Amino acid sequence: MSEPTIFFAGDPHGVFDPLIEAVLEHRPDALVILGDMGLERPLDEVLAPIPGITQVYWIPGNHDGDRDEWHDHLFGSGLADRNLHGRVFQVPKIRIAGLGGRSEQEGLRPEAPNGMPMPMYGGNMSDNDPDFSGLLASLPHAGELHKLDRETRRRFKAWLWDWFDRSDPPDTRAWEFIKELNRLEDRDAIEDGADRDEVYARNEFIPAEVVRRLRESPDFQKAIKEAARRWDQWEMREREKENDD
Repeated sequence: MSEPTIFFAGDPHGVFDPLIEAVLEHRPDALVILGDMGLERPLDEVLAPIPGITQVYWIPGNHDGDRDEWHDHLFGSGLADRNLHGRVFQVPKIRIAGLGGRSEQEGLRPEAPNGMPMPMYGGNMSDNDPDFSGLLASLPHAGELHKLDRETRRRFKAWLWDWFDRSDPPDTRAWEFIKELNRLEDRDAIEDGADRDEVYARNEFIPAEVVRRLRESPDFQKAIKEAARRWDQWEMREREKENDD
C-alpha cells in the first residue's frame, strides 16, 4: 500500500480557489483545513467541486466565530460532521488529532493552581513582565484585544514578539494575537487619517495602486488576497531572472 497523501491548508480567509485547484490537480487522500475560513457561504457549497475526489475534514480556527455567519457557515454546513476538534482521525498508517483555536473555551485547556488558564505551551518566560504573562493567559481569544487601550496593545505586541521568538515549540496562539494586534493598529491608523489603501498595500506587500483599482470589486478581500498571491509570484519570477543573469 502506498503512503497516503494528506493536504493541510491553513487560514484560507475566504480564498479557496487555489486550494480547490490543488486538490483537483493532485487528488490527495484527504484534505484538512486548519481554521480561519472566513466563509461567506456554507463550507460544503464552497468546496462543492471536490468532495467526490478527497475526504474533507476541518479544524476550527480562533476567528471562525468572529461573525455569526462565519460560524454558521462552518458549524452548520453539510460538512459539520467533519470537524476534527477534540477527535482523532485515521488515514491508513496516519493518525491526526484535532485541537481547534478556541479549545480553551471548551475545557481542553489546563489551569494553573490559581485557576487562571495557562498559556497553550510550556515555555518559561518568567523574566518578562508578569502582567503581560497574566494578560495572555487570561484572554480567551484574540477577539478580546480590541478592549485594550492603544498603549497597552502596543506594549503587549512588543512583549508578544519576544515571547513568540523564544517559545519552543512556536506558540501559535501568540502569533494569532500578534496578527490581530497588527489589524487593530491598522484600524487605529486609518481612524487617525492614514490612507486605508496604503495600509492595505503595506500589509499585503503590493502596490497601493493595485489596492485602489480593486476597491470596487464585489469581493474586495478575496480580490486583494488573489492580487497579493499573483504579485508574490511575479516578484519570485523576477528574482529568478536576476539570478539567471
